[in-house]
Formats: sequence, structure tokens, C-alpha cells
Amino acid sequence: MRRQELIVRWEGPELALVIDSPEQARGDVLLCHGLAGDRSGPGGVFTDLANELTAQGWRVARWDLPGWGDSGGTPETLGFDDLVQSMEEVVRVVAESSPPGRPLCLAGHSVGALVALAAAERVQPRSLVLVSTDLTPGSRIVRPPGGAIRGGAFRLGPAFWQQRRRLDPHAVLSRLRCPVTIIAGAQDKRVTDALALAPPASRLVTVADADHLFVTVRERQCLALELCAALDEVKEHR
Repeated sequence: MRRQELIVRWEGPELALVIDSPEQARGDVLLCHGLAGDRSGPGGVFTDLANELTAQGWRVARWDLPGWGDSGGTPETLGFDDLVQSMEEVVRVVAESSPPGRPLCLAGHSVGALVALAAAERVQPRSLVLVSTDLTPGSRIVRPPGGAIRGGAFRLGPAFWQQRRRLDPHAVLSRLRCPVTIIAGAQDKRVTDALALAPPASRLVTVADADHLFVTVRERQCLALELCAALDEVKEHR
């Protein structure tokens, strides 16, 4: 495996990007973390997934969303659209070193899954995997007092909430043409309740005993297996 650590300079805040490449790649996978996280994912789960996927022949790109980790910007000044645009920029960077026709797959965790969903409509990936994502329509999203999240440890500016309210995940899912896999922990009640409204074409996977973060070794093994299974379907979908 070869690892590249890059700083992406574009019209938005600088992005800290890591790309892990096998000797011969069968496709590209982008992993997008959630709020208050970084490219390693919660508890390092994205690092583990990247190692597993690279061993399976996938080139994996992970980056810190604007305002988080080693990327530029601050959460208070950035909107949801800035996060989506950062993913589109990473898609562009990855495509520059990919041969024409190589499959592109998007995956995300929590709000990072919503970022992947919003980006998917424009970049048209071969597969989309949403993990621990709340599919509640934006019209039902209520901004917490002061935009505070994580018990007040972080604050998101008005632009984030306004732009998130414009996103209707179910409507976007119904328009996508690629296979969609939605993975949730059985103990993540808010997410599993929202899954009841997911379009029937989506592949729904519930991991027993897991919560939002997939913290145990067994839960992470299940997550890796389901993600690999979703990616294995790519060769069947042209």
C-alpha cells in the first residue's frame, strides 16, 4: 500500500487529504466523516476501513472536512454546502489520477453521509453507502440554541442550519440511479426511525447491538463486511 498525504488548495479552505492506494486499484472510494470528527473517523474506524478496503484492491481517499481536523476554516463560519463542495473537490483531485471509467464510490458517516448523498446527485458515483445517517427531511430540522452541538463543545453558524434545511434526503435518494446501501446500528434509535421512510430501492442493513459510532471490534467487522459487500456489487452495476 502507498499512502499520500496532501494539502488541497482550492477556492474554499485548505483540505487535508490522505489517499491510500493498492498496487492495482479496482476503483476509488471516498470516506467522509461527520461533524466534530476528522479523516480517521470516530475512534479511528475510517483508518481501519481504509486498510481493509485497500487490501481488497480499492484506492481510498479520506479528508478533513472544512472547519475540522487539519483542514482550514471554522465550524461557525461554514455552511453545509461548503462541506458538500469539499467532497466534490476531492472527487476532482482523485479523478485526475484515475483512468477513464474507473468506478467511483462515495461513503459517509453521520452528517458525512448526508454530505455524500448531496454530492452524489452531481458527481454520479457507481455506488453510495450511508452509515449512521439521519434521513430526517430538512424541513423538520430544528437549530439548537446558539447552533451548539456535542453538548455545547462546538457551534455551527446559521448558514449550516439554513442549508441543511433545504436538503430532503428521501427526495435525493429517489432520484439517484446508483445502488444505495444504508447501514445503521440497531441501538441508534433516531437513525433507525428515519430509515423507516427510506425508498424501497435502498439496501438497508441493521447491525445488532451497534450504536451510532460502531465502537466494538465486532461492530466494526460487520461494518467492514457490509461496506465491502456494497462495493462488490459495483462490478455488477454498469
